[in-house]
Amino acid sequence: MSRALIDALNKLVAAQGSLASSQLSVAQRLALNEFAQQTGIVAQRPQGRGSLYVLINQVQLAQYLSILQPIQPEQIHTLPQRTANLALYRNSKSQAHQHDWHYVLIKAMTGQEVIWQHQQKTLPLTQLTHLAGCASLMIHSQDDWHSKQPLWLVENQALFDDLSWLPAEATGTVLYYAGHIHGVLLDWLAKQPRCSELILFADYDGVGLSNYVRLCERLQQQVQFWLMPNWQQKLQYMGNRELWLNNRPLFDSSVAKLNHLEAAKAVMPLIEAMRYSALALEQEAVFL
Repeated sequence: MSRALIDALNKLVAAQGSLASSQLSVAQRLALNEFAQQTGIVAQRPQGRGSLYVLINQVQLAQYLSILQPIQPEQIHTLPQRTANLALYRNSKSQAHQHDWHYVLIKAMTGQEVIWQHQQKTLPLTQLTHLAGCASLMIHSQDDWHSKQPLWLVENQALFDDLSWLPAEATGTVLYYAGHIHGVLLDWLAKQPRCSELILFADYDGVGLSNYVRLCERLQQQVQFWLMPNWQQKLQYMGNRELWLNNRPLFDSSVAKLNHLEAAKAVMPLIEAMRYSALALEQEAVFL
């Protein structure tokens, strides 16, 4: 079943049965043209330099739509987004969607008591880390979860599993994300300060720089892009040419955005080294 057809038919109904082709996307016009030829319920007529879609049989169209879309748009406002997609298009993934809530894994570094607070609630992260290895936090941009200690964001699970790579003076929380920072997590960080310091340790590639740019663009709080000790030598001897090439377009677009941000100064030596060597470096190199 075509989402483009359903949307086009709903637009035609909303326009009282007469709709200019310019009001439809290319996909919607193609779907409506095929529907008109097959059913005769809708007709396409020339109008000026374009065309006009005209409803011929309103009763038949109402019956057809009731089969395609048994639940009307005005009935879905209280439903979760994917459930609403299923109700409207019989496909939970038919539209771009993002859950309102997101779950993140966090763990406390050793050597200091780490707690997170939300209004009158307290999450004893150090205790939970000792008990279960880590904790899961359900976040939403409107919540108040925060810590008075630093927050490290790490991209790969190996660094979340084993925190021995951290500087000796590091304190606070480590949060694991995978690949691109999730939209809800980004919204959550941008809504209000969640920590005393925010440190990003990502792969040194296009994806890592892209995440840095997204954070710097959205957050009022300063974001630190962490450079591992001896990163220059590690880039030279353990850098990956294939990873560099695969992420080169994202690298270039991220650098272009960084040039307009004050945050560019902190990572410019890394950017120049990556350009010169045509290499990217995965963050697991910190263990070597």
